[in-house]
Amino acid sequence: MDLARTLLDTRAAWANSCPGHVASMGGGNADADLPDRTVAPFRRPEIVSADGLWAAARARLAAEDRRCSMPGSRA
Repeated sequence: MDLARTLLDTRAAWANSCPGHVASMGGGNADADLPDRTVAPFRRPEIVSADGLWAAARARLAAEDRRCSMPGSRA
């Protein structure tokens, strides 16, 4: 299969698949100003303190999650 030829032949229909597809395929940034609505954020429940190994792991992961989701932080 010739991928380059397939891309050329289908380019006119890229915009039919979804907003932003043209830009993601390297055809420009037509939808660059639109907000990304493809990801729904999950509400993070508060971690209830408990005893045991699983509780400690859960607390540690929650702390890392909060640290990584802070503005300006790097994962």
